[in-house]
Amino acid sequence: MVIHLLEAIAARCAIRPGGGRSYAETDDEREPTAISAAVEVTFAVPRRPKGLFLRADRFAETMARAGRLPMPGSGEWRLANEQSRGEGVLSLLTARVDASEGLLYLLDEPETGLSPQRQMALLCLLDELHRDGRSQAVVATHSPILMSHPASDRLWIDEGGITRRSLEELPHWRDMRRFMREPEAALRRLLE
Repeated sequence: MVIHLLEAIAARCAIRPGGGRSYAETDDEREPTAISAAVEVTFAVPRRPKGLFLRADRFAETMARAGRLPMPGSGEWRLANEQSRGEGVLSLLTARVDASEGLLYLLDEPETGLSPQRQMALLCLLDELHRDGRSQAVVATHSPILMSHPASDRLWIDEGGITRRSLEELPHWRDMRRFMREPEAALRRLLE
């Protein structure tokens, strides 16, 4: 359900619904999604922003097109598709953020394959976007770490629609917090 919403936003913003960068940068071989007609997107500037849609289900294809990227931390340049998924996510996003251009980032489960430390590095990168103010990120995630950014608008999507929720109201965050507080008791409950 959430991937369809991200696809619709991408289509309305002229970003490849299949994943990747804006149409202006690459051609899209897919038809716009049916749901895109039901989504209205407004912009603070007179033109559509350039963007990047990083889809969890097509990440390998996006990385194959990305070329050489600097490795996070070391600055060593490697082909994106030679990096692990976690390294690739951070390399790709770091390179785009460092390019100093305002973009709309649509990120579908970017935490996949990232250790908790790397999720925190991604959270810092998203915070850079927030503080810079020229870019915006829409992130579909199950990660309590990524959900914890204090400036984020947390939207919960289910059969009832879309609602804004506090961090404490999100089941993913509550479950992880409970587990971290009492891991043995949580494991007993899970394994019974």
